[in-house]
Amino acid sequence: RVTERAQQENRCHGRCVVNWSKVAATTLLIAGPAVYAGPLRAAGDGSGRETRGGETSIEETWARVAPEMGRNLPMKVDEKTTWLAVPNDGPVLISTFRMDLPRADVLDLKSKMERSAIENTCRRTQHGKELLDAGGIVRQVFQDQTGQHAFTIDVDSNSCQ
Repeated sequence: RVTERAQQENRCHGRCVVNWSKVAATTLLIAGPAVYAGPLRAAGDGSGRETRGGETSIEETWARVAPEMGRNLPMKVDEKTTWLAVPNDGPVLISTFRMDLPRADVLDLKSKMERSAIENTCRRTQHGKELLDAGGIVRQVFQDQTGQHAFTIDVDSNSCQ
């Protein structure tokens, strides 16, 4: 007899988590050399708005990154997942994904997705930790097959501890 977990893995064919690693890495790789404008400085009040002598605030960086990343969206990530949008809201870069799975199956993936998002953002991208240390937040919003919100993952500098 096949368990519910095994059925979920069969629907994703082992690709859901692997492809999310690619998405998380791509998110911050795009924020790298092509749009990265030099040293970032966290604002004294944590807002990310202050800059000094050619340094760039996290808000300015995300304002450049979001349109660059959004240029090719929506985009199919795998057979079950579509990357819908990537706007920014001040120091928060927000990626929204729709998974062509029932809500319960999407919710079952949350802990794996969270670990993957933290690992990729904090450790596997060129500027990921620096962007977070400057007050940036990488938010991933997941929807089920009906477009209903399933869960949200926020990765900030405290996530990298």
